[in-house]
Amino acid sequence: MGFTLPSNIQPTQDPESLVGTTTIAQLIGHTEQWVQTQARAGALPAYRLGGHLRFRLSEVAAWIDAQVTR
Repeated sequence: MGFTLPSNIQPTQDPESLVGTTTIAQLIGHTEQWVQTQARAGALPAYRLGGHLRFRLSEVAAWIDAQVTR
């Protein structure tokens, strides 16, 4: 079936756009610290830009799908 981004994110942001830790934490229901730890460990797909972690919504959605199917 696949993960669908929540309506509060989907209409306003392109799935290929980069978002910050706060948005991802809210999306997956974890703390910002958990998201940062997982990203730094390479478990959650992320990019480091200017010293900040950024996440591509489409990659996080694919990561969620992979977690659900395990």
